Order: sequence, then structure tokens, then C-alpha cells
Amino acid sequence: VESMMMSFTLDNVALSAATYAAFDLEEFMALEMRSLMETSLVLPCLISNMRAVYIPRLSVGTDNIGDLEIVGLLPPSKHSKLQKISGNVFDVSRRELIQSLPKIFDTTIRESINTYLSDTLRSDPVYCSFDVSSMGGVIDFRDLLLPAEKARALGGSGMEPYGNTFSLLFDLIQQKLENATVLNQAFVRPWTQNQSNQSGSLVLQEALDSTGSVRISNFEATLMTRLFNARVDNIDSIGFPLSLLEPVHGNGNMLNNTITVGVDSKPLRFS
Repeated sequence: VESMMMSFTLDNVALSAATYAAFDLEEFMALEMRSLMETSLVLPCLISNMRAVYIPRLSVGTDNIGDLEIVGLLPPSKHSKLQKISGNVFDVSRRELIQSLPKIFDTTIRESINTYLSDTLRSDPVYCSFDVSSMGGVIDFRDLLLPAEKARALGGSGMEPYGNTFSLLFDLIQQKLENATVLNQAFVRPWTQNQSNQSGSLVLQEALDSTGSVRISNFEATLMTRLFNARVDNIDSIGFPLSLLEPVHGNGNMLNNTITVGVDSKPLRFS
């Protein structure tokens, strides 16, 4: 059996698509959360609640189509000649291909996708449920937030009793939360700018206002304590060690949180 592979590249591809989807509202609202705890069930569960779905418009365009490359079928001695001939033909039709690409996607390919979507909706409904018998009464954060191997290493069951949706989402969130630069730039600085109009500084107009009594032997006095215009600078100096919402070994109901502030020559300052 002879085989041949043809390949080419597309530069600056622009895709535009419109999608129409109609869901049964009552069934959608009744969809149980546990049905979405396993990623393999998310799409089937959503499709099972659809009444109609199709793509009315699909457009794909590119600035340039790279040279055509052919591998296989002919021996190396004749391959260069075939490559040259096919390259010449491809060069002649390159501009026409670029111009016709949007139409091809908006007709043939779009119609094929809509046919597939229609056949999927008419097919037998997918079993949309998740077995919760192994979950137990209290959530184990190790099994909820970590992949099976990591959960098992920390003392969890490693059986993914809650599915893998949360562990995948948690991994994406951790990549952001445990990046000190992202925390400082995307969270701390906008928050402090909004609170005090100064990036990295937190201002408390009335931080403490309390009244109490002091009695020593026969002496009694009223003590008033008031702290105002308190200021904390360089909050945007989060660094390492840094860990947030981290499951711990030996305890499935505990999450470790460690934040270091005042690094990179920016000591935390109170005034």
C-alpha cells in the first residue's frame, strides 16, 4: 500500500462564525450539576437539551497559502520532479484558492457541519448522569481539585469520585493565582487603584474606633481608641513562596494558603 502526504501552510487565518442554538429552558434549568462534573459528559449533556443548532454563517480567510509539499508515493529520485511540477501548478492557482477559500467554508464545509449537528440531535439521547455513590458525605479537596495521581500521593482515593472537570479548571486557575506577576498586575494593582486612587496602596479612613473601660484597684477610666487615615504601601509586592488553595497531605478537608508580601526591594510599609 502506497501512501502520500500533501501539506501547506496558511498565514494570518481569520475565522468568523455565527451559531444558532435553541435549548429547552425547563430541561436546561433542571440539568444537575453532577452531570457536568466529568468533561466527557459536558457536551453530550448540553446537546441532549438542544432543540435545534446550526451555523448560518462560516467564513475563513487567509493572507497567503504556503508552498505545497508532497511526501511519499514516488522514490526520492523522482520526488523532486513531482514537487516542481505540483509547485508550478499550485503557484498558478494560489491566488484563486485564497479568493475562493471563504466561499468553500461558507458552503461545502458549513453544510457538512450542519448535517453532522442535525444527525447528532436526531440520534439516541446520551445517558447524561454521573455516579455519585462513591462521593461520600464530605468533599475531599484532594480528589476534587487534583488529578488522580497527585490526589493519591496526598492520601486521597485517586479514583476521581467527583469527575475531572474541577481538577482541569483548578489547574488553569492555579497557573494564574500562583504567578506573582499576574497577581500583582491583574488583581492587586487594579484593586488598590480603585480603593485609594494609588496603585499598590491601601488607605483606611477609619480603621479602628472603639471605646472600653480600664479598672485598676479603685481606679477606673474610659479608654477611647481611634485609628484613622491608616495606610499600607507596597501591597503589590507579592512574591514567593506563594501557594493558594493547595490541598495538603493527610487531610482532605484542609487547603493551604501561603502568601509572601514585601519582596523585590519593596518592603510592606504601614503608616
